[in-house]
Amino acid sequence: MAKGLHMMELAHIIPISTEFIVFRAISAPLEDFFEVSLEWIANSLEERV
Repeated sequence: MAKGLHMMELAHIIPISTEFIVFRAISAPLEDFFEVSLEWIANSLEERV
């Protein structure tokens, strides 16, 4: 019984951590992309003035 309960706990924890890892893997490059885009936009605006 205790073993079955332990497996249920693992099954509950694993999907959350996997989603979090995937989310970080996707969001990290996006953050870099947005930072670069914002810098590029700021530079373009400065050049026009």
